[in-house]
Amino acid sequence: MADNVLRQRLAPDFTSDASRWSSKTGTLLHLRHEVGVVDHADGQSYAVAALTASRVPAVAQPGSEATMAHVARVLHGYLRTGAPPWWG
Repeated sequence: MADNVLRQRLAPDFTSDASRWSSKTGTLLHLRHEVGVVDHADGQSYAVAALTASRVPAVAQPGSEATMAHVARVLHGYLRTGAPPWWG
């Protein structure tokens, strides 16, 4: 999964100097999915799955992909820090 060439969905929100993101994407008309693992430098690892369905069957939907990444990142932050997502 670390060699996945499609990096536009969740990778930008999870890749950093202190973490490594490995994932696999799937797209079929109105379905966009990505499943992956984020490994942190402190030894913690988290599995992340984002599964979406749109009402519009289109190949490219950057808005959907940005929303996937944002929601996954907020929930990951909650798991990592214990602070509720609405605390920013």
